Amino acid sequence: MRRILLSAILAAFELLTPLFAEAQLPAPREDAAKLTKPTICYNSYDNYEIRLMDWDGQNDRLWLGDGKIRFSSGMQWAPNGKRAAVMTFDSEDWSYTPHVIDLKTGRSKNLMDLGIPKSKEGYRRLSWSPDGRWLTLVDTWYVTNIIVHGYLYKVNVDNGNFIRLTKQPWMNPDLSAWSPDGKRIAFGALKEPKVEGFPSNSDIYAMNADGSDMVNLTDHPAWEEYPAWSPDGKKIAFRAYRDNEDLEVERPVGRVELYIMDPDGSNVERLTHNAGWEGGVSWSSDSQWLVYRAGPVNRDDPTLEGVYRMHIPTKKTVLIKQARVRGPMWVLAGKSRFLSVDPAGKKKSAMGQNKRGGRQPE
Repeated sequence: MRRILLSAILAAFELLTPLFAEAQLPAPREDAAKLTKPTICYNSYDNYEIRLMDWDGQNDRLWLGDGKIRFSSGMQWAPNGKRAAVMTFDSEDWSYTPHVIDLKTGRSKNLMDLGIPKSKEGYRRLSWSPDGRWLTLVDTWYVTNIIVHGYLYKVNVDNGNFIRLTKQPWMNPDLSAWSPDGKRIAFGALKEPKVEGFPSNSDIYAMNADGSDMVNLTDHPAWEEYPAWSPDGKKIAFRAYRDNEDLEVERPVGRVELYIMDPDGSNVERLTHNAGWEGGVSWSSDSQWLVYRAGPVNRDDPTLEGVYRMHIPTKKTVLIKQARVRGPMWVLAGKSRFLSVDPAGKKKSAMGQNKRGGRQPE
């Protein structure tokens, strides 16, 4: 009897061991819940590790990486400050795998272990719901070397409930963004099916969190993508090739600028006026600042490549780190997510910021 019981335990352990071994990432080097300064994370361009730095570019340090696992850009911090989502990249089969890190324990889990369907090239373009329970993600696959298809899904990171949100595979959504109340999701996607040899166009859409009531917010002839919903719910930032006539059939090239608009697509305002390009944006928790990467189109362009920070009310922009990086993001964890600093360097209290924003401090 004892031998049978022991055999059963060993068999169960053998089944569970690969699951835990696969899921566990290296532990973060720092407890993000204890951060006290406004902090920015980014993906290192050269070694694919995830790094942190103070919002002025100082105190740059490693947060996640062991020299073996390649982390892709697109790390996302849950708005509730309790979790982070990262993607690992396998260069052998060119696939992406999403993981969730519990910031309290430092432990991680591979979302594929929740039983979600396998994807040929994996899932990417992660985005958190405000309560930290759901992640939206995109499954992309190539039909030809030009035509790409994909769906937008959401997955409950606790129980693996997996729901497809978009209906047309040719839309091939890119990065999505949840509204602060969790009711709507904004995303960039193709406006019409792409036909080989003919140009296509991308607009910014919004829909209910269950995939219903989809509307085109921009409906513009220029390519638009990478929406980011402000934490106060008042604006959506995005990047677009508006005011730029240099477009190619394959994808837009040349100058790309940052814009903001109201959640219904009205009151579009251009934020940047550079000869180079800007990447996707990330909002600070008080909706006062954007962080993004930017760089030059060619050698004659005076734009410096690196991480930039913009104060939305004044449009004051600062280069905080000159380097090639991927996906700079505000860290939404610890006390840092409640702090704000005005352009003069005067600190504002967390409680005052939250009251003015209509939120109660935690």
